[in-house]
Amino acid sequence: MSLRPPLVALGALVLGIVGAPLLPLMPLALLGAMLCLTLAGLLLTRRTRLMVAALLGALCLFGAWHAGLAASPLPDDVSQLRGGPSVWVLGTVGSDVETRRERRTFVLSVRAVYDYQAARAVSGRLRVTVRDGRGASRPTRLAYGDEVWLRGRIEAPPGATNPGGFDYAAYLARRGVFATLVARRAADVRPTGRVLGAPLSRAASVLRRTVERATARHLGREDAALLNGLLLGIRSGLPADLEDAFARTGTVHTLSTSGLHLAVLAAFLTFLADAVGAPRRAGSLAVLTAIWVFALAAGAGPAVTRSALMLTVLLVAPLVRRDPDPFNTLAVAAFLLLVASPLALYDAGTQLSFATVAALICWAPAAERLLFPWEPGMGRAARARRCVVAALAVGVVAQAGSWPLVAIHFYLFPVVAPLANVPVVPLTGV
Repeated sequence: MSLRPPLVALGALVLGIVGAPLLPLMPLALLGAMLCLTLAGLLLTRRTRLMVAALLGALCLFGAWHAGLAASPLPDDVSQLRGGPSVWVLGTVGSDVETRRERRTFVLSVRAVYDYQAARAVSGRLRVTVRDGRGASRPTRLAYGDEVWLRGRIEAPPGATNPGGFDYAAYLARRGVFATLVARRAADVRPTGRVLGAPLSRAASVLRRTVERATARHLGREDAALLNGLLLGIRSGLPADLEDAFARTGTVHTLSTSGLHLAVLAAFLTFLADAVGAPRRAGSLAVLTAIWVFALAAGAGPAVTRSALMLTVLLVAPLVRRDPDPFNTLAVAAFLLLVASPLALYDAGTQLSFATVAALICWAPAAERLLFPWEPGMGRAARARRCVVAALAVGVVAQAGSWPLVAIHFYLFPVVAPLANVPVVPLTGV
């Protein structure tokens, strides 16, 4: 196998991110060393090996520097006020508001804190829980981009209580959140009436809420929750027993927007563009636009971002007269994702998404050829059998690629997953 530069660059970046906890957090020193190596690489253009070594070293230091900053709150971060008395916090709702039973949760991008004596500017993010008790007045409506005052105590999120248990503090830290706040009464929530936030993200949030309202209006509660999970990866309304059934059968991936959803959408739109005779560039641009609109509407999580990036490379490569390489495409997607969010490397969803796709790239074609090779002149019955065998092969390969991570993170090994995915995956794609 020939050397693939994107894979080498990805390896250097990952090495830096993994090694960040072993290095003392000296951002200026790391930044200086990174710039020196970059400059050395640019000056050593005639000595290829030294140039590549210097640039890879700079990339490794960049990963360590970026991960170190992402894992540590700034001096003016709101988390520095943890454990104090109740305060008023001013910020902007920075995520979708998830409703479960009698509470709402979201991420708040904080700008100021008022401690009943003076207001001061702060930065950072809080994981907020608003409790809407039974018999309480109608809860204040909140949505992405709303500016709001909230009252409550700023607390440290709980860590793992048992060995190998879920570490909520680490989970939030990977998302740049180092503290929580609970608003216990309706009077603790006071929107200012202003709407802020990125326009594109606001539009995606509005689209998600529109779909949720449409499904709630035309379907029953559980059916609407299931459809929202299949379409947009929104699982907050799913009954616990239904979600557990998906997890134990290895089909829970269908409840998060992933490569399957985007691949089906891209294939369908490409077929439509070809059917109406659209020019190649215009058709690819339209498909790319639809893919990223759908990805943003689905929350742009690691799996859907990975898929959107890979499809972008696959659609753009023919336009610039390049043959897309699946390993390079996967490496480019992982590289861009980690540059944007280095701590995503430790996210279970990110690991599962990339491990599964890598396994499919490596083993699925060989497994299909071994089990049921294509032969000219196959009849319809033989082709149908081959499709079923191919679906089983893909399920087994995907399971083989993901089961170590599933066992490590979730303590599950769904033996029936390859069989369960044969009917479930095509039906959810439709």
